[in-house]
Amino acid sequence: MIKWEKPFPVLRAALGKWCSPYGGFIFKVCFEFRGKEHLAEFYSNWKYLYMVPLIERMNELIKDTGYQYYGLHNEDIILVALREDEAEKLKNERDWALYLPQVKTPA
Repeated sequence: MIKWEKPFPVLRAALGKWCSPYGGFIFKVCFEFRGKEHLAEFYSNWKYLYMVPLIERMNELIKDTGYQYYGLHNEDIILVALREDEAEKLKNERDWALYLPQVKTPA
């Protein structure tokens, strides 16, 4: 975790007026997947976790599996791993507001 003392450009672009002028934190996450080490980041502006870069990185790595991580605005669940057809079903039949992924699953 790295403290950032002024407005962070990534958060400013993502959150606009909701971005704290006082900075926040950069979190660097190392993990191993398929025998290789990977590094990804996510950010916080004291109140909000901006996890899009981390989720996009993970989705890029798993795109050949047919699954992707989707963000979910829910009090109990933040991320779910779904196939594209499962995501569409939840959106259409249960009116779930899923966001992400930016990387589409292969056809």
